[in-house]
Amino acid sequence: NMENIIRSFNILNGEWLLSIIGSRSSRSLAVDNKVREKLSIIAAYKTVLSLLEESDICWIPISLEEIIRVSRQQGLDAKTDVFSTKELKHNGAISDDLLFIGLETKEDGSGVFHMLPVEVKVGINDKSVMSKAATQLSELYQVLNKHLIKDSSKPFTQNYYRHFFANLYFGNLKKFIENGVIKDPINIEILNRKTQVLNSHLEFSNAFNYSIAKGIGVFFTDLNSFRKIEGPKEGNILELHLNEKDAYVDAEKKYEELKDEILSGEKGISLSLFNKENIIKEVNEKYGTGSIDDFTGTNKKQFNGENENTDIPVISSEDQPLTEAIVNDTSKNSIEDTRILLGTVKGSTQKIFWEYGNYGLPNRHLLISGKSGQGKTYFMQCLLYEMSKNKIDSLVVDYTDGFLMPQLESDFKEKLNDNLITKFIYRDKLPLNPFKRNSIDLGGMLMDETNDDIADRVVQIIDFVFNLGIQQSSMLKEEINRGLEIYGENLTFSIIKQRLLDEESNQAQTLHGRISNLLNKDPFSYKDETFTWNNIFSGKGNVNIFQLKGYSSDIQKIITEFLLWDLYNFTEREGNKDHPIPVLLDEMQNLNHKESSPTTKILKEGRKFGWSSWLATQSINSIKNAGGDTAALYNAAMQIHFAPPEDQVANVSKTIATDKVSRLRVENQLNSLSKGECVVNGYTQINDELQRVTEVVDITPLDER
Repeated sequence: NMENIIRSFNILNGEWLLSIIGSRSSRSLAVDNKVREKLSIIAAYKTVLSLLEESDICWIPISLEEIIRVSRQQGLDAKTDVFSTKELKHNGAISDDLLFIGLETKEDGSGVFHMLPVEVKVGINDKSVMSKAATQLSELYQVLNKHLIKDSSKPFTQNYYRHFFANLYFGNLKKFIENGVIKDPINIEILNRKTQVLNSHLEFSNAFNYSIAKGIGVFFTDLNSFRKIEGPKEGNILELHLNEKDAYVDAEKKYEELKDEILSGEKGISLSLFNKENIIKEVNEKYGTGSIDDFTGTNKKQFNGENENTDIPVISSEDQPLTEAIVNDTSKNSIEDTRILLGTVKGSTQKIFWEYGNYGLPNRHLLISGKSGQGKTYFMQCLLYEMSKNKIDSLVVDYTDGFLMPQLESDFKEKLNDNLITKFIYRDKLPLNPFKRNSIDLGGMLMDETNDDIADRVVQIIDFVFNLGIQQSSMLKEEINRGLEIYGENLTFSIIKQRLLDEESNQAQTLHGRISNLLNKDPFSYKDETFTWNNIFSGKGNVNIFQLKGYSSDIQKIITEFLLWDLYNFTEREGNKDHPIPVLLDEMQNLNHKESSPTTKILKEGRKFGWSSWLATQSINSIKNAGGDTAALYNAAMQIHFAPPEDQVANVSKTIATDKVSRLRVENQLNSLSKGECVVNGYTQINDELQRVTEVVDITPLDER
């Protein structure tokens, strides 16, 4: 719509349009870039103005180039004014795109002016581009703060500058109204009060900058996945992230049309930061309307004795225009359409999903990391509930006491009701036989395990837990082999205990002492005709908790390792990649992660048998330090990182980003996470395409699911 574009140029800066028309015959890259740049500024002013619509301040954008041009026309000295050569070199380049001036009117007819610089970037906006924009915005803010807001030693000159900017404000407001861009009666009333405002004492304030931002960087980035607001970042700069296509599509839209899209939530940008109830009122009440001298640029301030956080909060599901794809459909036989809600992209209203049923996923494994107290267990309950909604059974092996009934969220228990099933292993014992002879798949041909195979498997687990050493491992293997020859699959640890006690050798007594905890407890029931894994994963949407409380940590590890091998062997025989087997293991750093372990085998080969392992940990480093295969962990196609321990931030960022600049950005994201926030690194569906994304996400709480 060329008419809208031309009108926008004429209002903001007519010389831009003349410059583009004058170079229309050229096909150079420089000309193309100029067109892209100016169109992006037009789109940016409409977008930012729409976002600011929610505040009590009446904002108007002004081109900084236009400000300089008008100042020269009015005879201001190019060497001494606020935008002199000297000031423009104030510690580097200064933002030269947009300056939003806002007027907050008082009951007595006077007004308070606020300033908000906006820098616009379009194209491939990497970390260096964003950093440059932040520097430019900060420098411009310092200039404005020095000359217009903070009390000056030259009050006459400062008052002249204030009137100059106030007149610019009303001049541009008039252009916006006369061109039909702004039609709000409140704005028209403000224009009618121009004389009253200008004849009163002019006040300029940085309260908005103090509470919200020094400036906004608007980034129209190629292949950007989500529209969102990030920040405030270091230096109190907001980042508004849009897609490059928005720069050209939105430039030609009418302002009212784009405003409706943004305010209705259609664009997916969070509006909460600029609403009328925000912190600006508290700042004005406490500090008045003058300057704030102790500006520190942080996003958390203490007001009236209470800590206020201006980070963008979780958006309620009722506010979302996007309809969840998750439905409780009992007739659904295919998993293909299953999407598991994770949360809301921070700074956006757009939801992000684990595309659980998408056949394009490399696997359905999930890695969850983060230090204690950040919301990992709560998040796991959210996912388990989502699975139940989709009639997908899940298994939780709880050796941390985190899934005991008193520890579970009341919403979780109420929503699941009869679908929450706990089996107490200490009371009932584990219904498995560690000495059962399994089949080995030789590429379509099945062969039964030999006694030696069974002995190797059992000794491997016991050695991992009790650290037997070569001699004791050999002796235990020999004892198991002899027991299998005599008792077959009727062999038990109680029998092995008695056989060791019957031997008189010191080696046998030493081995017995080493593993006596296992031999005395013998936590297996061996023959339980009522138990099959098919009953656990029956498509009813049950959350099955195998509760291991009551056993010591070494026995809990033994139980878990044997359980994983047994379930893996079951899935090898009967598993199907289209019927997932979600198994949750919290604090999984306590398990065996070596090459021959069941955990590593599941991560590397389990996908084709339906495995969906959910592995949660506070410390990935401890796995690496113990000789575990961390590469297999990062094979998980969905990774959720809550705030990590300080010494693990760098390691986590290296697994997400490859280049140094991107890693630094991820590190900043990880360091700034609050409770209930996480970095999602995985695949999600955008515009009907499966794309890998790395986004900060606010977890959607249970009561909104």
